[in-house]
Amino acid sequence: MNELNGLVKADSTPIPLTGVCVEGDILGRGARIKVVQTFKNDEQNAVEAVYKFPVPEGAVVCGLTVHVDGRVIYGQVEEREKAFEIYDKALSEG
Repeated sequence: MNELNGLVKADSTPIPLTGVCVEGDILGRGARIKVVQTFKNDEQNAVEAVYKFPVPEGAVVCGLTVHVDGRVIYGQVEEREKAFEIYDKALSEG
C-alpha cells in the first residue's frame, strides 16, 4: 500500500491539496527547487496535521515556511528524534 504524502491529519486522512507551484534553478550538477503547495482545511476547527514530502536519496531539504490564517511559521531542519523533542515541548507549552 502506498503511503500518503502531503498534509495528513493524525488519522491519516488527507487534507485537500488545492494548488501547486514549482520553481527551480540549475546550479552546476544540482538544482534548487521551490515547491509551493496550498491546502484547505474543510473542518470547522483547527486540526493537527503532519506534512510528508518524499525526497529522493541525496536530496536535501533546506527549510519550510508555513502560512496559516495570516501567521507565518518558519520551520528548521532537525534530526528526527530532536524534532520530536522540540514538537513535544512546543505542545506542552501550548
